[in-house]
Amino acid sequence: MSIFNKKRLDNQTFKLDVDRMRRGWYTDKYFANITIMLENLTNEKYAFIGD
Repeated sequence: MSIFNKKRLDNQTFKLDVDRMRRGWYTDKYFANITIMLENLTNEKYAFIGD
């Protein structure tokens, strides 16, 4: 949910291929990539401060 307008973020926001994900198409790869990205950001001591 967006803190700016209190609306749910849709699939387009994250550029997810929902149709393929529902059929099991590389679903685990999407989440593996997100995990790697978040781990790298953590290791770099990144913190989102906001606007």
